[in-house]
Amino acid sequence: MIFEQESGIISDVFPCEEGHAQERSLLSSVLETVKKDDLWCAGRHFCTLNILFKIQGKTAFFVIRQHARMPFTPLSEKVFVGKPDKAQVYEHSIRLSFEGKEMEARRIIVALKKYTRNGDNELCVLTNIKEGADALTIAHIHSQFWTIETAFQKLEKHLNSEINSLGYPKAALFGVCMA
Repeated sequence: MIFEQESGIISDVFPCEEGHAQERSLLSSVLETVKKDDLWCAGRHFCTLNILFKIQGKTAFFVIRQHARMPFTPLSEKVFVGKPDKAQVYEHSIRLSFEGKEMEARRIIVALKKYTRNGDNELCVLTNIKEGADALTIAHIHSQFWTIETAFQKLEKHLNSEINSLGYPKAALFGVCMA
């Protein structure tokens, strides 16, 4: 699903009957919808070189949590940029390389006071936004990413999108899309 954060509306869905399909298996369809100047926020499972370079290639922007195995080359030292809420924020420039192409990006590091449920004490976010948003703004943008999870909860709670009798894949997809 594509969730428009500003309006709070799900603007597109990519239904798949295979309940065990990995999200990235549908990515080619999702990437076709990327438009110039779009801003795409995503979790770490969508942090692949292929995805980042495709978004960049469409002259769009990304704010995506870094996957632990994402290869990059640091271009500068980490610099402390502020302390919003309960975290310290740092940033530095990095280089990404993919299929003979290179891209400069920013890596925003949010050092957390509390560990996440997965045991992480920092969250790293990659972005190709170079002007118009400082590291604190980018960290905030990514923190709002989880509003899509809230959208799923609202669908389930208020619109009863998970009806037990919709056990057939096509019926379940239809129910979710209608909700």
